[in-house]
Amino acid sequence: MKKISSLNFKKDNKTVEKGFSLVELKNLNVITGENNSGKTNFMQGVKDGKVDFFDDAGCQIKNVNIVYIAAENIEPDQTECKTSAESSNLFENLSNLFSSLGVTFTLNEQDKVKETVNSLFSKLNLTLESFSFGQKYLVTNQFNESLKPGTILKALISKIETSEGDEKRKLEDLGQGTQRLIILSILKAYVDILLEKGVKSDHLTLILFEEPEVYLHPRLKKTLNNILKTIADTDNNQIIITTHDPYFAFSNFRGDNNKVYSFSRNEKNLTEPKPDIISGIEDELLHILLFNMALESKKGINDLDAALLKLPKVISKKYIDDRDNSEKTVALPVYVRHQIHHPNNKINVPYTAEELIESIKILNLFLSK
Repeated sequence: MKKISSLNFKKDNKTVEKGFSLVELKNLNVITGENNSGKTNFMQGVKDGKVDFFDDAGCQIKNVNIVYIAAENIEPDQTECKTSAESSNLFENLSNLFSSLGVTFTLNEQDKVKETVNSLFSKLNLTLESFSFGQKYLVTNQFNESLKPGTILKALISKIETSEGDEKRKLEDLGQGTQRLIILSILKAYVDILLEKGVKSDHLTLILFEEPEVYLHPRLKKTLNNILKTIADTDNNQIIITTHDPYFAFSNFRGDNNKVYSFSRNEKNLTEPKPDIISGIEDELLHILLFNMALESKKGINDLDAALLKLPKVISKKYIDDRDNSEKTVALPVYVRHQIHHPNNKINVPYTAEELIESIKILNLFLSK
């Protein structure tokens, strides 16, 4: 099974300079970070061929099939929805997926192509309906074009019809969340066919997926994450996603097949990666996760508090303990933790948004050491 263990930029791409590298890549890799930290520059640089890929023995991997799903690939434009046009943008990128299915989309293999195309239409109908909570969809298998992968996907998408009662609606009238389901459904159809056919490609497929959570219903995040994991765990498939969503970061934070990185800007304003750190998702759920991970290495909260207070420039906070009305001084992460877990305590001054962000930074620093 072919997998990328590391990648190295051989050319600059804006904030991502030549020599930038990611190591210890796994099947499913998640990149977090603040806005403008360089996540998109990284993904576009990989997509544009500005990197070299290496396996775990340090040997270069060539002929990597790149499938790029950008954050803005939500609503197909009118040109893309015309089946007479050549494949482009989202559809061209997604059509790259099917190159690993062992099917050449040419008219001299009509029987083999017909079987695969019919399977695609059938699965897309089923997945769209199952993902849309009862909303009815119909994808009609009708087109007379030469059978190119991009054209087939355009035919799939341009033929989608939906109805509410007796009213039929066109693709361009659907909400952005529904349009995002199209991508989810195509990925699901791909992995189903991949597993059914037991295909083993000679080339590795690397899916680059920016912000998969965009416009996606919360109930479908787990579904999408499971689909991505299934694809990533099949032979010669690997995935890198960027996200600001706690679910995708938390779900893939630990495991033999998962890896999380955090991107930030250094003093030279260049993108810098840090492994096993989540950033850019400054909310209470992230604080809970990081605090519990830090607590695993200590005997208890008091022991962790003492260790945190030894960190350089750590912020400490005073509060009144409700149990005995005594004043206590603790490290900022412990202060925030107490308020999250015991919201009814009489804390003198509740923590601010800035203190939550700073507390998460302290926990990341502690865990990195």
